[in-house]
Amino acid sequence: MHARLEQALENQGKAEEEMERLRAKVKESVAEHTRISRIMGNLSKRNDDLKTQADRLYAQVDNSRHRLLALGGILDKAGECDICFENIDGDIRTAVQVIASCGHSVCHFCAAKLIEADPKCPVCTQLTWLSKDSIVGNYTANEAYKALGEARVVIKSVTSAL
Repeated sequence: MHARLEQALENQGKAEEEMERLRAKVKESVAEHTRISRIMGNLSKRNDDLKTQADRLYAQVDNSRHRLLALGGILDKAGECDICFENIDGDIRTAVQVIASCGHSVCHFCAAKLIEADPKCPVCTQLTWLSKDSIVGNYTANEAYKALGEARVVIKSVTSAL
């Protein structure tokens, strides 16, 4: 009977050692779980912050796209001949001409037709007594319209990329 008691005590000792080992593992697991939970919380907060920043950036991009589209519309209007509404792009064939007496800008083709047609500006109907001498080239405007044409291309490529 004594051998059985010793065996039972030995088994109890082994069971207690196993229990301690398991408690240590549970304690490690709880600590690991706590650490992982903290990391997950930090990652979740960081993710929320990044989403907020992304939403802000998307709003800024959308706002910029709308502003660029509006600017493109303004540039299109600014670079038009007052008569035919074609874009004046600084090319010599469409070079801007100014009706000297009233200051309206027209393309080269419309200027040539005006000299032959009517002595009045078709935009404001002011008598201009158009002649080759009264319609002069505006080289500064030609350069500006050339730059506007390039800006239009950039705006279209940027807005299509957005």
